[in-house]
Amino acid sequence: MNIVVSLPLVFKFSGVVGLIYAIFAKVGFLPKFILNGKSKLIPSIELSDKDDRHILAAAIACKASQIITFNIRDFPKTVLDGYKIVALHPDEFIASLITLKPITMLNQVETVRKRLLYPPKTSNEYLEILLKQGLPLSVSMLKELQNTQNTM
Repeated sequence: MNIVVSLPLVFKFSGVVGLIYAIFAKVGFLPKFILNGKSKLIPSIELSDKDDRHILAAAIACKASQIITFNIRDFPKTVLDGYKIVALHPDEFIASLITLKPITMLNQVETVRKRLLYPPKTSNEYLEILLKQGLPLSVSMLKELQNTQNTM
């Protein structure tokens, strides 16, 4: 399965981007960066925000089934359906992975959190970062998992 992830660089590896990268690395999926080929597709793509055409072009070029983005409204279903691509909010994407592999995801969140050394973050502080970055459903699910783990 190929996926295109479009997230603001402001999140860097301390939050959403780091978590998604760690998830992919855990399952042996490392992102491929497409530099060639997509530019030919850009002029033929019609999106309301022309600055997002390169993202859809990359998804088409790598035969992605999903685009992970905070800008769902910039990728209308009517346009994506023609390419058999679905746009997912990062919260929806991560929450679906938590549902599929709860313990693995909880461990990956901890792995990313433990990499934050300057300054180090507690589990609650890291979840607060993810919450501020737009992952309310995922954070709620992770807190519930943590509580379940602590009561066992």
